[in-house]
Amino acid sequence: FNNIVNDLVAIGYTRGFSVRGAPFDFRKAPNELGDYFLDLQALIEDTYLKNNNTKVVAIAHSMGNPVFLYFLNHQPQTWKDKFIQSFITLAGVWGR
Repeated sequence: FNNIVNDLVAIGYTRGFSVRGAPFDFRKAPNELGDYFLDLQALIEDTYLKNNNTKVVAIAHSMGNPVFLYFLNHQPQTWKDKFIQSFITLAGVWGR
């Protein structure tokens, strides 16, 4: 993600403010990531608030894609409508 973040910073985004990361332990199954999901929800909501109530564009890579989808599938539609603009997947591990 370093190159992606550098490109976003070059066009005006700010590390830790409008570009933020949420790494996770890929060795754990989604049902073992309860605390992570609480932190992720808080990070998304905080990012939304710090950026003038701008919806968040989430980008995930590899195993982060099914994990983020699991997270989204466990959020109410009203929460997703308020906080999520879109979800971009990079090299997702989706199976067949």
